[in-house]
Amino acid sequence: MRARYTRAGRAAETVSVRRERLRAERPPAAYQQLRAAAQAVDCWETGREGALEALREDAGRGPVLIDVLLDEGDLDAA
Repeated sequence: MRARYTRAGRAAETVSVRRERLRAERPPAAYQQLRAAAQAVDCWETGREGALEALREDAGRGPVLIDVLLDEGDLDAA
């Protein structure tokens, strides 16, 4: 998907699509895809905390937040 948006000159819109997927589904892969899309348009530093907050809201329902933090190498937060 990112490649199609990039070719169409709409790479920043990929971030919005990925953010919505993370809010709707919350799998670790959705977070990773959001991170990649945001890094590609250099907005990950501002978007990371919002993405983590979405995962914190569901922290009691599963290990997704822990999986994401481990994937980022943030062992203390995990």
